[in-house]
Amino acid sequence: MSVGCLEPQFFKAFINGFLKALPEGFSLDGWRPSPQTQGNFDEWDKLRDFLTRGFRTNLRDYWAAVFHGTWYSTFVLILSLSRDFEGTDACALPVLTPEEAQLSTSGASESFPPAHPLIVGSQPPKSIPRVHQLNPGQHTYQVLSELGLTEEQTHQLAHDGALGKEARSSVIPGNKL
Repeated sequence: MSVGCLEPQFFKAFINGFLKALPEGFSLDGWRPSPQTQGNFDEWDKLRDFLTRGFRTNLRDYWAAVFHGTWYSTFVLILSLSRDFEGTDACALPVLTPEEAQLSTSGASESFPPAHPLIVGSQPPKSIPRVHQLNPGQHTYQVLSELGLTEEQTHQLAHDGALGKEARSSVIPGNKL
């Protein structure tokens, strides 16, 4: 599962749904997170362990049904658990295999949630433009010049090591930047 509930209201929706769907009595030595756990950095290691162990109590499709019940209509028992969370903003989605992802984007399957972001009414490009990789520092001097630094100021930055090892090694008497 992929969980991305960064804002408190989304974390609350997630953790409440997660706790309700866990086996009865599931805890880490009596500890269970609450919506307030999100803001308590000291409990993050426990939370990570709790979520890892909690997700391992069931299969991915079970958890997908907990947070997105209508996609998994064959799990009747699970649907009764998930009705409270259907359509919520829990920000939890199943991680799909490449084959499942293809089905979800083509609309050929109602078994999986749509891939994110779902772009409607847009045609994919006929060809993907070639991306040119920039080398580190390739435009450093040009950018510094555009920002108004003089050649002397740029030379001093390079000499001081602020522009990286390569720039510093190029600052040898008689060499131009």
